[in-house]
Amino acid sequence: GDQSPPHSSFGLQRVSNPIMMVSKRNIWLKHAKKDPLPISCSRSSQVHEDSETSENVSRKSSKLILFAFLVTGFCVLGFGQRNLSHVSWDTKEPFPSPWGDLWENDVRCDPENTATTRIVVVGAGAAGLTAAKRFSTHDASSSSCWKTEVTVLEASSGMGGRVQKDATGFADYPLDLGASWVWDAPVRLPIIAQNPSIMDIVGDKLVKPRDLKKDASSYTFYLDNNNDVKEASFRRRTGTGMGGNRDYLWRNYTWFDFLEDHIASALNKDQLVFDCPVDRIVSRKDPGGMVVTCGDREFFADYVVVTVPLSILKEGDIDFQPPLPGWLLTECQPASMWKGFKIFLEFSSKFYYDYFVSSLDDGELDWWDYSLVQIGSEKNILAGYYMGDAYDPFKDMTNDEIAKRCLQDLDKLFGGTVATKSYLRHMVVNWAKNPNIRGTYSSDYPTKCRGPQFSGGKRLAIAGEAFPVPPHHNGWVDGAALSGLHAADLILREIHPEIPLAIPKNLVKW
Repeated sequence: GDQSPPHSSFGLQRVSNPIMMVSKRNIWLKHAKKDPLPISCSRSSQVHEDSETSENVSRKSSKLILFAFLVTGFCVLGFGQRNLSHVSWDTKEPFPSPWGDLWENDVRCDPENTATTRIVVVGAGAAGLTAAKRFSTHDASSSSCWKTEVTVLEASSGMGGRVQKDATGFADYPLDLGASWVWDAPVRLPIIAQNPSIMDIVGDKLVKPRDLKKDASSYTFYLDNNNDVKEASFRRRTGTGMGGNRDYLWRNYTWFDFLEDHIASALNKDQLVFDCPVDRIVSRKDPGGMVVTCGDREFFADYVVVTVPLSILKEGDIDFQPPLPGWLLTECQPASMWKGFKIFLEFSSKFYYDYFVSSLDDGELDWWDYSLVQIGSEKNILAGYYMGDAYDPFKDMTNDEIAKRCLQDLDKLFGGTVATKSYLRHMVVNWAKNPNIRGTYSSDYPTKCRGPQFSGGKRLAIAGEAFPVPPHHNGWVDGAALSGLHAADLILREIHPEIPLAIPKNLVKW
C-alpha cells in the first residue's frame, strides 16, 4: 500500500506513532511520512476496511489488530457520528484535515429519507425574488437532511415587478423605469443580497447626490387647490444638496441590474414561471398542503409567500380559501395604492434645477436631473414622478397628452416657453395602467402591524413593500426586499428552528 495515491484504495500498513483523526463518520490513521488510512464507520457500527492482499494481512501485527478493535469500539459508541474536530491523540492539539474541509462539511443524507419542502412564491419583484433566493440558498444545519423546492410564479412575461429597466436606449446610460433611489445602501444591500461583501462589487455603481454636488439646487414648488402647478412658486429647500444623508442613486446601473445580477442569479431558470397570474390559493386539510392555481395550471406547496402589489390584494384578484383575515387589509394595512406614472423628458439644454419637488397631503410630485450622477453622458434628461393627488389631472390622458401637460407645468415654473422650446422627446411609464401593478406603491406604512403577515398557521405569508421591514419603508425597494427576506426567514424557522435569521434583530423593529 505504500505506492497508493491518496484517493485510491489503501492497503493496511505498519506505522509508528499513529495519530487518530476523527471527522464525523470517518476515522483517519495518519503518520507524518505516510498517507492517511481511512476507516469508515456506518450507522450499523460496521468497520469497512479497504481490500488487502494476503501478503498484507500476514504482515499485520497484533498492535494493528488491537487498534482495529479500538476503532470498532469508537463506531459502536457513536463517536464517529459526532462533529469532532481533528485531534492528535499524542499532542491534543488540532491540526488540519489532509483535504481541507472536504470531510468537515460533508453531510451524508440518505436520499430516500431526505425531506423536501415545497415552497411557492407568488410574484417575481424585489420581495419575491429575495425570498426565493433565501429559500434556495439557506444555510441548513449540518445535522439536517432536508431541502427546499422553490417555484416563483409571475403574472407578467419577465421578472422585476415595479423594478424595470429601459430597453429602448432612450438615454446613453441605463434607466430605472420604476424605483430609482436606494436607501442606506451600505447597510441594506449586503442584507438584501445575502452577501456581506456586496459593496465591494457594486460600491462604485452608487453615489450619494448630496455628497456629489454639495451645492446642488434643491427647491420646493407649490400646487393650487386643483393640484395644478402654480407659476414661479419656487422656494429654496432647507439644507444643501440633493436628497438626504442616506439617499443614494445608481450610477450607470439600475435596481433591475442589481436584482438580476445578485438576487435572481441564485435561481435556476426552471424555478421561474412567467405569464402565470395566480387567481386562487387553497389551503387543504386533507391531504394537507396548499394548491396555487393560475388558469388551468396547479402548483402544490407546503408554504406560500404572496408578494403581489397591494392593489392586487385589495381588488380581490386572488381567491384565498379560506379567505384572508378581515383585519389584514383593513386594520393592519388600511392604505391604498397611489396611482401614478414616471416620465423622462430630454431637452436640448438644461434650464431646470437639479432637484425640485412639491408637497402634497396625499401623493408625491418630484423632479430631478437624472443625468446628474451618470458618467459620460451628454444628454439633458429630467425625470419626474406624479403620484396620488398629483396624478388625478392625468388619469384619463394618453402618454403623449401626459408629456404635453408636463411641459406646460415646467413652462409655468421656469417662465415663458423654455421647456417647450428645448423639448426633444419623452418616455412615459404609466404604472397605474399596468394590469399586473395598477399603481406605484402603498400610500402609507402599516401602523398596527409590522413586516410580513401570516395566515393559515404560518403556511401563508403576505409580504412586499406594503408590509415593510423596517417600518416606514413602504415604497422603497429595500423595504420590499427585506419584507420578502424576513418572510422566508420565519418560514425557514418553522421548518428548521436552528437556521439563523438573515436580517439583524436591530433592523427588525417590532
